[in-house]
Amino acid sequence: MPIEPPAQAQEAYKKYMNNVNKYIFDRIPTIYSHIPQEPVISCTILKDGRIKNFKILQSSGIEEYDKKIIETYSKMRLEPFPEELNIYEELPYSVRIYSQIRRTPSLGVPGYYFR
Repeated sequence: MPIEPPAQAQEAYKKYMNNVNKYIFDRIPTIYSHIPQEPVISCTILKDGRIKNFKILQSSGIEEYDKKIIETYSKMRLEPFPEELNIYEELPYSVRIYSQIRRTPSLGVPGYYFR
């Protein structure tokens, strides 16, 4: 029978994962204004904030963009676990990287124009 973690650990887990989601979202490579599919990534977060076993579960459909995702996230280091999560050595993590459509391209991107 699985043992349910204490309420403090559950709350700390939610807060920690929310912070991880925000951190990941802020670092989405946004070179492309449209990607054919939203990629899904998976990894394991270690107690000290290192990432291991990083992989793309679903490709974006653009090989160059997938390589940029791997380059960006596999070297990433997150905050260490809060004290309430010290009962865990590692936590699984997966997320769908939602496409970000820019209304105006950034400087240097083909199609950029001054207004």
